[in-house]
Amino acid sequence: MEHFTLGEIAHAASGQIVTGRHPPEFEPVGASINTRTLKPGEFFFALKGTRTDGHEFLASAFANGAAAAIVSGRWFAELPERDRPAGTLILVDDPEQAMSDIARAYLNSYKQLPVNLFQIQTKFRGEARPKSGVLRTREFL
Repeated sequence: MEHFTLGEIAHAASGQIVTGRHPPEFEPVGASINTRTLKPGEFFFALKGTRTDGHEFLASAFANGAAAAIVSGRWFAELPERDRPAGTLILVDDPEQAMSDIARAYLNSYKQLPVNLFQIQTKFRGEARPKSGVLRTREFL
């Protein structure tokens, strides 16, 4: 998630950063919910599914280079001190809700405004009148 720091991610998710090797100013390069597709520098969402719990894969996520992991605060509180992962953790009430909150904040971020480029031309002589009026417009993304 370019241009979104760990501190901003924690704030958007109403979470708290605990332990870790990365400061809150660190900018992750993306996000993942699967340790098999996780790239170094991304952060990992530990989501609880019907068959597996993403919290079981935290060691694998950090071994694959995860910058941070978003985990349940309840899970973290119940975990013995000796079993806690060594990476940066962001504690939230519900990781799935946190994912929605972070996505909403990312899309509404002033840093990631959509870039629309328009081409505007006047009507040429002999050309049929365009549906949009006297001007022709074309939008590029």
